[in-house]
Amino acid sequence: MAEAEHIADTLGISLETFLERYSDDSWFEPGFYLLDSQDGACVFLGETEDRRVFSCLIHAVRPEVCRKWQPGLERKECFEGLQKYWRLSVDSSGQLWGSEEKIQEFRSVLNSGELL
Repeated sequence: MAEAEHIADTLGISLETFLERYSDDSWFEPGFYLLDSQDGACVFLGETEDRRVFSCLIHAVRPEVCRKWQPGLERKECFEGLQKYWRLSVDSSGQLWGSEEKIQEFRSVLNSGELL
């Protein structure tokens, strides 16, 4: 509950408004909330201003479960995102495949920290 209140405060809205707009009401456990999803992704995952990458729009106040989450190609959502948004794939040895331009752009974004 405290995390939801903190996010709501940061967004400048009431807890009630936050829960109405951003929580998944099909899942309920007293005192806990699940953020809603949009097209299978967190509702707070959005494009950066230059529309190059997707990023967490509440990164500074994200919930603990998000802070603990680690990306990796063994995660379906990471693998699918790499294909969908970067048009890249990875072979069984971990080698990136795609256009050299996209590979360089992806590596540049990784190195810049823009994916936070």
